[in-house]
Amino acid sequence: MIVNGHINFFTISECGLFQADTDSSFGIDVDETFSLIANWVAENDFESTLPWAKDKWANGALCYCHDLYHDDDTGDYLVVLWKSGPGSSGKLLGADPTATVGKGKIVEYGRKFRKPVIWGYPCYYWVMPSLKMVASIKFEHSICDKDLFQDWIVAAITSRVKHPNKEKIHTSEKYVRLHFTDGSQGSTRFRYSFKMSLKILQTSSTRLSDLQSRITHIVKRETIELKHRNDREKWMGVFDSIINSNSVGTTKRQIEVKVEAKPSLDELKNIIEKHGSAPREKGDWDRVGFDTDSGKVWVDEYRMTSSLNFKYDSSVISAADLFNHLDKARGKHLNSAKSVSGNAKPKLSII
Repeated sequence: MIVNGHINFFTISECGLFQADTDSSFGIDVDETFSLIANWVAENDFESTLPWAKDKWANGALCYCHDLYHDDDTGDYLVVLWKSGPGSSGKLLGADPTATVGKGKIVEYGRKFRKPVIWGYPCYYWVMPSLKMVASIKFEHSICDKDLFQDWIVAAITSRVKHPNKEKIHTSEKYVRLHFTDGSQGSTRFRYSFKMSLKILQTSSTRLSDLQSRITHIVKRETIELKHRNDREKWMGVFDSIINSNSVGTTKRQIEVKVEAKPSLDELKNIIEKHGSAPREKGDWDRVGFDTDSGKVWVDEYRMTSSLNFKYDSSVISAADLFNHLDKARGKHLNSAKSVSGNAKPKLSII
């Protein structure tokens, strides 16, 4: 079976140990972060790679490591996380909780199986420490969740990995802080941080400046469920003043909100970073964009992306197979992360 993959690129904007009121890292860079995680994952089965308690959800989900591959030549990692939690949609897959990471069989929902499984979806991440960059790879059978990936990395380093100079301290506010020592000084308290930002055009680019000068409104599209009380209270009061929403005969509504606005370049960049990486399928309604004097422009047109076609025979692609496929076209993919020309004219989506 051949599947299409869509790649978003992120810059690792913060990684390491930080003290209060300082911006400089005091250790555990990107390479060491993933080396520590790889060693921890190798010593555990699938279920044990949940880095927080089962009753503590992160972004509404539990998250495990399904597979991890490290390439000695490039220093890169391919990490396959497993997002499991309430509110999931699409084709569920089941992973064996007792299997060795990278070895467990996957079952599809609805098929017969004998052992307990953890239902969820794979999430693929290509980590390039030398470039301080992460690429998320989205297939039809997978999902991408930048925030969950960041939360999983931080929780793994803070609470799970073994480090010879680390000691966990629980504060009165119930936060976990790390005490580290290099052997010559006393123990010092740090917080570990791992943050990524979507790679988009720089604010100095002609293309972004041109967009900013032509924006007249910010546009947000959202699909709401009438059965959800919050959705009804949030949107349907306005609609019901025109026509009873129950008379339309569907439980969903496609809402478009347009607000007159003139964002600054920094505000424009923040909007694109925040909303540009949201996973979308062709034809999806939900998205964020801008009205301009030439038509609508959507934020995901300003991210740096690449694509791939992959042939595989199982429900989930192995980390090693996916990395090898990406590495064969490494130059193409990395050039895509840099190839949005500052003078290029944007492709408009006219509606």
